[in-house]
Amino acid sequence: MGCPNCLRTATRRRAACTNALFLFAVTAYIGYESVLRLLGPVDILTREMLLVAATGCKWIDPVLSIGIAGVILAWAWALFRDTVRILMEVAPARVNVDLVQSFTRDTRSRGSPPPCTEGLRTP
Repeated sequence: MGCPNCLRTATRRRAACTNALFLFAVTAYIGYESVLRLLGPVDILTREMLLVAATGCKWIDPVLSIGIAGVILAWAWALFRDTVRILMEVAPARVNVDLVQSFTRDTRSRGSPPPCTEGLRTP
C-alpha cells in the first residue's frame, strides 16, 4: 500500500484533470450559446448590460462571451496538458532528461552522492 501523501497527491492530480475536462465542457457550452446569439440576436435587459445600452449593439454580448470562452479554453488546455503529463509520469517540460540520465550514471559510477545538482534544469 502506498504512503498517504502519495495517495493524496494522486487524488489531487486526478481532480485537476477532471476540473480541466469540466472547463472544456463549460467552454463548449459558452461558445455554443454565443454562436446562437450571434446568428439570432435576442433582446438583452439593457439596464443590466450597460455596454449594449450605451451602444445599442446586440452583438457585443456574444462576441465578449466567445472571447471569455477562449481565455477559459487556453487556461483549461494548459491545466489538462500539465496534469496528463504528470499522471502519465512524463518528465516535466523544463527538465533535460539526457542530462539527468548522464548525471545519474556518473553518480552511480563514483559510488557517492554529488556535491550539488546545479545545472540539471534547462532554461
